[in-house]
Amino acid sequence: MKEVDFFSRYKQEDISIRQYSGKSPMFFRDIFSFGALFALPITVAEELTREVGLKPLRLPSGDGIIGLWCFEYKDSDIGPYNESAMSVLVQGPSLTSLVRESHIHILKLPVTTEVALFGGIDYLGYPKVMADVRFTKTQTHHICEVNDLWRLQVKLCHLWRLPIERRVVTYPTLNGVAMTAELEFNILRMGMSLKHSAAQLNILDKTLAKMLGGKAQISSYGAIVIDKAQAILKRPQVRVL
Repeated sequence: MKEVDFFSRYKQEDISIRQYSGKSPMFFRDIFSFGALFALPITVAEELTREVGLKPLRLPSGDGIIGLWCFEYKDSDIGPYNESAMSVLVQGPSLTSLVRESHIHILKLPVTTEVALFGGIDYLGYPKVMADVRFTKTQTHHICEVNDLWRLQVKLCHLWRLPIERRVVTYPTLNGVAMTAELEFNILRMGMSLKHSAAQLNILDKTLAKMLGGKAQISSYGAIVIDKAQAILKRPQVRVL
């Protein structure tokens, strides 16, 4: 969808995020991001999603899938900030292409500003924590490092100019209530690689590595680089169980 049309469908209202101000739905007007998918033992994926009543998505091998994404929000309703998300991919209500739609249970969500932290916790119940989310670029890779949690590196790839709309549905718990929160993306320029060597994830935190099946280094099932995108974070809804 054209940039000028993407946000016009939604009317915003002012909200308070503790001592800060924001908007709902929240607009992200300029995003750079990259991420990758990794195999996760299905027993681990089931354990991580059982408590919230979700079923993990399976690879043809029978493994579960974990996604690691890094976001640089250059222009948003709450200012610029960086974020990284570790999630288990889960089954949605119907079969859809992962290119167009994904359903995720977020495990950890480090962010770099207080307003992003408080907004995610207070309005969505997301597992956000303050962290130093750093981006670097070499001649061959994009790299994202998050304190002592993880390090993701993704190979540079050819970028296509498009637009493509993509929907991501998350399943947080807010004050003990199961919720859904949807993000709608308008991807304007991206690249993709399906090679196992396209990305590598290093888990730096020993407790986290143990939770994910004991591996400190994981090779990917493919990677995506989104050079420019927009997004809308919609108002959360109570999940129908």
